[in-house]
Amino acid sequence: MTKLRHYDNLGIARFITFCCYNRYKLLHDECLCKIFVGNLRRLRDDYSIKIYGYVIIPEHIHLVLHPPDGIELGRMIGRLKALSSREILNHLREQKSPYLKKLYVRRNNKDIMTFWKPRCYDHNCRTPETVKEKINYCHKNPVLRGLVKHPGEWTWSSYNYYAGIKDVPLKMDDIIWRLFHKPTINCGAPNPTYLFFAINIISGESSDRGDLSKSPYSSVTLNPHRARRCSISYLKKYRNGKACTILSLRPSGCVT
Repeated sequence: MTKLRHYDNLGIARFITFCCYNRYKLLHDECLCKIFVGNLRRLRDDYSIKIYGYVIIPEHIHLVLHPPDGIELGRMIGRLKALSSREILNHLREQKSPYLKKLYVRRNNKDIMTFWKPRCYDHNCRTPETVKEKINYCHKNPVLRGLVKHPGEWTWSSYNYYAGIKDVPLKMDDIIWRLFHKPTINCGAPNPTYLFFAINIISGESSDRGDLSKSPYSSVTLNPHRARRCSISYLKKYRNGKACTILSLRPSGCVT
């Protein structure tokens, strides 16, 4: 089997997909979804990852994660699958599930049970727009699959968290919008200006909170004293009494 290549240590979010063995619809059981979410929460604690979005569909999973530098995505997801598979298979044995006999595979001349299809697929989210697109894709997926009519009706996604509902299976991490393209500063230009765009992903009308593309924007302009001493950093700006996280840095005037 050809090994999939993952591009790690880029400091950006990742959109990840993996499936149940033979794409069986095994995750229709809420108990199995709870087991997976519990192990995803454990993964966040063990690896200090940020979870920005997710959806559990009966036969596959989508995740929007932000792993810290130094973490190999393949190993991290492999651990998530191993932990959740062990616990899920034990549950299926206790319930004497008819699916058990379908989950045997032949590996290294041995018959073993597996829950997940091997490997995972990932997409590097290099821009804030891509991050929002993938989170919204997670939210819309149950509707596109015909499972529900509205994203809020599907329990096992991050939609209701972004809609402001407190009682959700898994809370998301605050999104710190990374600088995807570090600008080059022309130090000969006087008074460089940096325009920071801020976004509050949880403000706005309640009906729009689950759709990140409808979030309101505000901006503030800063003038550093000297270009040589300017540093790229994450700032917070308050809008209507609520903290807004920096979306991106767009330098103007002296950028080459």
